[in-house]
Amino acid sequence: MTVDLIQLKTEIDNLNNYETEEVRNIIERNSIPYTKNSNGIFINMKSFDNSTINDLKTFIEFSKKSRKILENKSREVDNEKKNINSLIKNNKLPFNVKVKDIDDKDEE
Repeated sequence: MTVDLIQLKTEIDNLNNYETEEVRNIIERNSIPYTKNSNGIFINMKSFDNSTINDLKTFIEFSKKSRKILENKSREVDNEKKNINSLIKNNKLPFNVKVKDIDDKDEE
C-alpha cells in the first residue's frame, strides 16, 4: 500500500459514523467493490482510481474544516453563556430582567 493510501486509511478510520457513511457513498458512486458484514465494510484500497482518491480526500478535507468551524462556534456559544451567567450572577445585565418562576401564574 502506498503512503498516500495508508494516510487515507488513517484519516477514514478517524471519521465519525455519519462521515464514514459518506465514504461508503463515494465508494459506491465510483463503482468500487466492497464487502460488508457485522464487523463493517471492507475495501481493497488498491482498487481505488485517482478519481476515487481525490473524491475521498476532498470529502475528508471538507469534514475537517466543518468540524473545526463547529468546534469554534461551540466555543463561542459556551463563552457567551459564561458571560451572560456572570452578568446575571453579578446583577449587571444591561437591561431589566424579571425572572419569573414557572409555577407563577400570569396576572390578568
